[in-house]
Amino acid sequence: MIETVTTPQQKRRFLRGLSHPAVHGIHAELGAYFKAYHNLSQGPWMFLTSGEGQAPLSIGLRGTTALVSGIACPEELASCLSFLGVKQLRTTGLVPAGWVAAEPVVRMVLTQPVVPPKPWRVELEQQPSLFQVSQLLQNSDSFRGESPQAVEEFYAQTCRMVNQGLAQVWAVQHQGYLVATA
Repeated sequence: MIETVTTPQQKRRFLRGLSHPAVHGIHAELGAYFKAYHNLSQGPWMFLTSGEGQAPLSIGLRGTTALVSGIACPEELASCLSFLGVKQLRTTGLVPAGWVAAEPVVRMVLTQPVVPPKPWRVELEQQPSLFQVSQLLQNSDSFRGESPQAVEEFYAQTCRMVNQGLAQVWAVQHQGYLVATA
């Protein structure tokens, strides 16, 4: 049975779901959201896990999007996602019948210090203004068709993750303006 994470035992099961070998890519993102938001009773995220004695499973739900890591009965997972009103599923593992993973999950790993080439006199900014980063993304294809609320949510969530040491944002400046970010 899939249940909300409220007890220490459920928290341990949730974290075990993040360590399953079949979930490359999603575990870091879902783990960071869990660390940043699981203690907030009125936070934007809801976290669910498998029942006692079941295979490890981790689900993060925000709005109508679910991030899923671990193993579950496909029928139970599909029923749970439908009941919760999920419209987008992001996972690297199990995709229940009738569902399509919304977007590929990409895992980028920085394995060594990077010295990027500097075409047209660009400068690497290792701690850019997150407001400027959100403005850059708002004016690019990243938020095309999205509401202003989506940009505000990105900004608030990114600030929280950076302030807790769970994310790092870099940007490239050209003539005093941000032109790229990672």
